[in-house]
Amino acid sequence: MKIKKIDEIGLSPKKWRGHHRKLSTVSVSFILLASMFTVVLMSMPASACHFDLSITKTAPAEVTVGDELVYTIKVSNSPWGSHAENVTVKDILPDGVSYKSVDHDADLLWHSGNTYYFSLGKIISGHSKTFQVTVEVLPSAADVITNTAIVYSWEGGNEWNPDNNEDSCDTVVLRPHMEVNKSVWNVTHWDDSVHSHIGDTVHFNISVHNTGSEDLININITDTLPPCLEYISGSAMPFEPVQWNSHLTWVLFPNSCDCGECDGKVTNLTLQYNGDYASLIRVEQKDGIIVFNDTVAPGGQFSFDGADDKGTLGVEISIFVDNALHTKIHTSCSQPIGPGLVSGDFLVIDGYSRNGGKLCPLPCVECGDETDEMLTYDEWAYIEFDALVVSCGTNVNTVDVSAVAKHSCTTIYGEDSATVYVVCGNFNPDIETKKTVWNNNDWGESTGANVGDTVRFNVSVHNTGNESLTNINITDYLPPCLQYAHNATVNDLSQEPTTVWGNNITWLLGDSLAPDGWLYIEFDATVIPEIELPPTPVTMVVINPGVQGPSYFDTTLSNVPEGYYVTNGSYVGWCVDLGNSIEKNHPHQATLYSSYDPYLAAKCPSAEDDDWDMVNYILNHKQGTWEDVQDAIWWYIGGGGMPSNPDAQAMIWDAYYNGEGFVPVPGEIMAVVCYVDDETQLTIIEVEVTPNHGTNISNVNATGTGVFS
Repeated sequence: MKIKKIDEIGLSPKKWRGHHRKLSTVSVSFILLASMFTVVLMSMPASACHFDLSITKTAPAEVTVGDELVYTIKVSNSPWGSHAENVTVKDILPDGVSYKSVDHDADLLWHSGNTYYFSLGKIISGHSKTFQVTVEVLPSAADVITNTAIVYSWEGGNEWNPDNNEDSCDTVVLRPHMEVNKSVWNVTHWDDSVHSHIGDTVHFNISVHNTGSEDLININITDTLPPCLEYISGSAMPFEPVQWNSHLTWVLFPNSCDCGECDGKVTNLTLQYNGDYASLIRVEQKDGIIVFNDTVAPGGQFSFDGADDKGTLGVEISIFVDNALHTKIHTSCSQPIGPGLVSGDFLVIDGYSRNGGKLCPLPCVECGDETDEMLTYDEWAYIEFDALVVSCGTNVNTVDVSAVAKHSCTTIYGEDSATVYVVCGNFNPDIETKKTVWNNNDWGESTGANVGDTVRFNVSVHNTGNESLTNINITDYLPPCLQYAHNATVNDLSQEPTTVWGNNITWLLGDSLAPDGWLYIEFDATVIPEIELPPTPVTMVVINPGVQGPSYFDTTLSNVPEGYYVTNGSYVGWCVDLGNSIEKNHPHQATLYSSYDPYLAAKCPSAEDDDWDMVNYILNHKQGTWEDVQDAIWWYIGGGGMPSNPDAQAMIWDAYYNGEGFVPVPGEIMAVVCYVDDETQLTIIEVEVTPNHGTNISNVNATGTGVFS
C-alpha cells in the first residue's frame, strides 16, 4: 500500500487542515501496526514446539466467614505458538479456607496441604480454558486472604514467555463482631462508675452494637450483680430477665440459625458458669473420662469436646464444683439440649451433635418465641434495669454477652463492667487545685517571658474527697500583663471557656468528677504591654496638621503627673470615632486607657467591642499616606467604609490576615485611648512599647458540689 503525500494529490495543508490531520493519523497508525506485526514475527521461535501460556485469577472482593468463595481461573495459549500439552495449574489456597470442589472443566490431580494441582489437558494455540475452584472460608481466615495460581505444561515444547504464568488475587474476609458497653446513671449522664450509699437505687444500661458483617441472633446477655446490689424486680426493660442467685439473663432475637436437632449424641459444649465465686470446675463423661478441669470465674465461659471412641460426650456428663457434684446434663439427645438450657449454675451457650451439627437454641418463654428478627449491621440493642444498694464497698458489675452470627453460625463474645462505689459513713467532699506554666522544658511554678510572647498554663483539679463532684467551676485570674489567647483544652479535648470577662476566665463543667478523679485544663496567654497611666484626667489639645501630616491629629498632653507611661508633650494622634466631633485647639479633660486593658469595655464603654489588635497592627505596618492609615483605622474602628485607595485597602487586608491577636513588642508602638465624654470624638495617641518589669502572679480557683452531701 502506498500513502501519497498531501502535496502529491493537490491539497494545501492550510486549506484542508482537517483532512491533513486525518491523513496523518492514518499514516502513523499504519506504521505502528506494521512495526508491531514485524516485532511479533521476529519474536516467534523457529521451532513449532514453542508456546506461550498465561493465567489470570479472579475472586469476589469480599467474603463472609462461613461463606463459599469461588475462584475463577483462566488459562490462555498465545496464537503465535504451538499447542500446549498436559497443561497443569498449581493453585496455592490461602490458610483459613477449606477446599470444596472444582467444576467439570478441570480435573483434580492431587493436593498437598493447601496446594492443589489441576489438569486442563491440551490447549491449542489461540484458545483458552476457564474453570472454578470453590472453597469455604473458615473462622481462622486472616482479614485478607491471597490465592496464587501458577500454570505450566508437563511436556511438549518450551515456554517462551514465562513471566505471565502466575497470578494472584486478594479477598477481604468479613466476620461477625459486636461491641458491648455497660454503664450506670451518674446524676446527669451515663458513666462507667457511680458513688452511692446504702438504700440508693442505681440504674444500669447494657448496650450491644453490631459492628460486624453478619446479622446477629441468640444474643445472650448475662449480668452478674456484685454483693452490694440486689435486683429490683419489675424494673428491667424491655422485659424481665431470668434470674438465679445474682445472675440476670436476657436472650434477644431467639432464632434457630443454621442448626439442627441433637442427633447421635453431643460432641461439643460451651457452658457459662454463673456461680458467685471463682471455682474449680471438673466435667466428667459417664465413663469417667475428664474432658475439662480448670478454675472458672463467675460469668466465665468454657468449652470441651467429647472423648469417647466416636468423639462424643456419651449419654451424660457430670459437673463438679470444687470437687463436689453440682449437676448433670444429658448429652444423649434423648432430652432437649441447646443454647439456653440452664442446669444448676451452668448455662449452655453453644454446642454440636455428631449427626445434627450445631445445636439449636431451646425455646425460651421468658424471652419470647422464635422470630425472624435479628440485630443487623450498625444496629443497637439495649437493656436497662435498677438495683438496690444493700452494702458498702467497691463493687464491679460485669456483663457477659454471646451472640450467634446468623449466616456462619459463628458464636462471638463480649463483656464490659461498671463500678458502684458504696461509701458508708459521712461524705467528705474535697478538692485540690494546682496551676503550672510551661517553662520550655517542663511544667513549673514560674517562667520568664517578654512582651509579645505566648505562655501556656495548666490547671489540674483533683477530687480528694469520698464522693463525686458536680457543677465544677474553674476560674483563672490572669495578671494585668497577660491576655487570654485561646487554644484551650479540657482533658486534652478542645473546649473554650464558658465566659471570659476581662482577665477572668471561667469554665463551668456539668459532668461529675469521681473520687480520685482528675480534670486538666490548658490554655494560652499572651504577654501584653503593662503600662501605668494617670488615674485622673489630663489636659489634651488636638489640632489638624493639614495635608502635610504625618497624622490626622497632633495631640498635646499637659498637666500629666510624673511617674507615668506618658508625659507632657506632643504625640501622633488618630481619630477612631466618625459619629462625633471634637473641638480643635481647645483644652479637653481626657482620661487615658491602654488599648490592651482587659477591662477597657467596662471602664470606657465608647471603646467596647473594637478591634484594637487590628488597629495596633496597622499602626506598626503603615503603608501609603497618613490619609490611607486613617482610612484603614476607620474601617476597623469608627464606622468607615472600604476606602478606594489601594494602599489603605492593602493595610486592611494585611491586618485581616495577620492582625488577629497582635501584640506589639518593645520598640514598636501601641495605641492609648483618649476619652473626653460620650459626646466628644474618641481619639488615640501613639506611644512606644517598653519592656515589662516585675513579677506577676496568676491565680486559679475551683469549686465543686458533692453529689450527695
